[in-house]
Amino acid sequence: MTNVPTPTGLETAVAERATLPRRHSSVCRNLFGPVDHEALNRELKAKLEEISERDQRRWNFHFETDAPIPGSYEWEGMSAESMPAFYQVSEVGARRFVPKEKINV
Repeated sequence: MTNVPTPTGLETAVAERATLPRRHSSVCRNLFGPVDHEALNRELKAKLEEISERDQRRWNFHFETDAPIPGSYEWEGMSAESMPAFYQVSEVGARRFVPKEKINV
């Protein structure tokens, strides 16, 4: 050790910490109590349905069935060829997405 003066008892505390075997235990803290997963899933599904219904009313479009519904907007279909190229093909990472009309099977 060096000749630096230390407070009384500090050397023994440091020595004890250095020599004690370290226990690797995982600590899990439950800050807000136990989670009722079924209630949480029900609440999330209800919220998603509420958001979906709100969006359907706003855009008069049923996004799950991909079909327009009567309302303030008038939807019309377009061919993929009439749209700009950046709407036709997109690449995400190593995957490439092509519209269904362009796939040659």
